[in-house]
Amino acid sequence: MASERVAVKPGQLFAVTTPNSHTLALRQEPDALAQERMLPFQYGLTNRTDPGMQLDCTWYVTDAPAITVAALDSAMTTTFDGSDGRLYFVVAEPPQLGEGVAQAFSDTTLFAIPANIGRVDVSLTLNEGMWRFTFSVGQ
Repeated sequence: MASERVAVKPGQLFAVTTPNSHTLALRQEPDALAQERMLPFQYGLTNRTDPGMQLDCTWYVTDAPAITVAALDSAMTTTFDGSDGRLYFVVAEPPQLGEGVAQAFSDTTLFAIPANIGRVDVSLTLNEGMWRFTFSVGQ
């Protein structure tokens, strides 16, 4: 099951929803929510499936797949910024709401995109309480 592809502008956040059990759909979230969850130069996607399901999110640049975020849990958000040839990865829990908003996240890991690659596989592991990203580049 896959949603349609939509063109996303910097600063926009889209939600993946399940209008029925056989369809995924994308809808643009309000600008205020996008501003809370991401930076103005990022592109965003949040998993709002009901019932919740894990999704793989593939980001495209000029009609070619650039990167896939695997197993995006329900209520999680992924962002993309590949415009400067660098990707930044972070593990984050959903924000905790109270008198303010707090969020815990791992250190950001930078991946500089080599020239003329067709694919980057990203793996995430947890070892002794530390999140670690590993990258495998392919054609």
